[in-house]
Amino acid sequence: MSRTAVFAAIILTFFRGSLLAEPGEHTMIPKALEELPDAAENSKNPSVAVSALGLYLETGGDMGSAVTAKTIIEFSRKRSIGHKAIVLPAFYDVDKLTPNILKAADGELAAQIIAARAYLNILAAPDAQPVIRKKGNAKKKKGSGTPGDMQAFKPKIPDDLFRSKSRTSQYLAILAAAYSQQPEYQAQVEGVQDSTGEIMAAKILYQVMLGKTPDDKAIANAYAKCLIQSGRPIEGDSTRLSEVDMNVPGMATLMEAVGRAGDEKYLELAVKSLTFKDERVRIDAVRALRRIGDPRTVPALAGVLEHASWPQLIEICLALGEMPAKESIEPLMRRFKAETGRFRLDVNYALSSIAGERKGIVAEEWAKWWAASKTSFVVDAAKSAAFREKVRLQDVGVMQNGIFYSIGIYSDHCAFAVDFSNSMQGDQIKSLREKMKDAISGLRDSVYFNIIDFGGDVNVMCPGTLTRSKNKADTYIYDARLTGGTRSMDAIDQGMFLPGVDTLYFLSDGAPIRGQMDNWRGIHVLIRFQNRYRPVAISTICFKAGKKNAVSMAEMARQNYGHTEEIE
Repeated sequence: MSRTAVFAAIILTFFRGSLLAEPGEHTMIPKALEELPDAAENSKNPSVAVSALGLYLETGGDMGSAVTAKTIIEFSRKRSIGHKAIVLPAFYDVDKLTPNILKAADGELAAQIIAARAYLNILAAPDAQPVIRKKGNAKKKKGSGTPGDMQAFKPKIPDDLFRSKSRTSQYLAILAAAYSQQPEYQAQVEGVQDSTGEIMAAKILYQVMLGKTPDDKAIANAYAKCLIQSGRPIEGDSTRLSEVDMNVPGMATLMEAVGRAGDEKYLELAVKSLTFKDERVRIDAVRALRRIGDPRTVPALAGVLEHASWPQLIEICLALGEMPAKESIEPLMRRFKAETGRFRLDVNYALSSIAGERKGIVAEEWAKWWAASKTSFVVDAAKSAAFREKVRLQDVGVMQNGIFYSIGIYSDHCAFAVDFSNSMQGDQIKSLREKMKDAISGLRDSVYFNIIDFGGDVNVMCPGTLTRSKNKADTYIYDARLTGGTRSMDAIDQGMFLPGVDTLYFLSDGAPIRGQMDNWRGIHVLIRFQNRYRPVAISTICFKAGKKNAVSMAEMARQNYGHTEEIE
């Protein structure tokens, strides 16, 4: 494997645990509401535990009860999957939940949940507002796809968090006030006396989110303090980037603040942060430069292009395409030549944006064009903007590594999440098995992949790793059996958290049911949350699932660099 060695992935899975279900373990979710908390706390199968927690919250778990608080606290202590105790409750009424968590003396968890709830306000598009269940609205119409009202919600932030002895709780409380843009917490924010880089950065972000101009001296001081990073940095494309953790490095928060401030006088700080040790800082530094949009930063962005990990590469390519410059072309061409998978699309899109049109689908075609045009080429900003307006990144085109139904496979580190629910019986499952066999057999030999089948069970062909064994896949897809349920988000999780995977091909014939998130709009936001620093691409195939499901699945693909196909 080019980016994640198989042996290293196995060792990582052994020591850190995983969202991935182990073979032979019980994978069915309890049906009774009262059984779900015990399954969430005690199931040895991580996928079952996550589903049980989400299903309990969605189907009637009282957010104000001691049982719910205990369940979430115990769940948060689970290795590797504990981050789900932060993000899943955030979709519901955290104002009822967090007082009980605080009573249990777990201020950092309460602060994480409140900050995550506030961040949902940033992520939620008009079509995908966060879920807030109101009293009397726990039950839903069968097939409605919505567990509760969808509306904006600004959480209450207990004063105890601002006064906490835990610096992390204070940091997260300020972030919650910033992301929910609540000026009524100004006194509490200013009252936090800690002068660490994280606190200083959070305070600056709070002022920026309220529309105020940040103090230059405060930014300089925060930057100096944030250079001393606490905690273990995340490097490369680690799956840790997909875990929801609001306790990001202070430098990442500072980079978000200066980016949102949008002032060119902060360019130097953002440029310096492009090579920070933590990947989240590197990504937020590029985003800051994108927001500021000053073409003087192009040389710095092009300078880190060659060695950038793929999560940062995506942002760099977007930035270079938005600030078209002739000097970006040769560094982009070198990276294009080095890429073999999905990220050829990102680099080709940046090159095509600068040129104002696509000049090739392979590196050799671009080299030929550049040899003939290098002297005479002049960037036409209007033509570049028109190209980006007309063509999406995922549609720019490169050579395929395979095909699944009519969707091109561009990745060389991918997973297939395919619906094996009971409704797929007969001709549908026959078609799926045949098409899966064709897709796997047609993959280039250099492609690493995995298969997840889901219904009421969620199973992974090769837990914790990717493979190139086409024979194993051929046997697996014909041995897989149909089960009752459609645990869509659970299957997506299995794919997103596979080490090395950058693309997921998702096929389903219906609405999600009996999983951690059983409505499409909530799934859209949850994926965007998990894709914050490690944007896994998702292409979707809607298999005779009806118009509403087809629209939702197409939107999921659009939001996540994917393609979609509807099969009637």
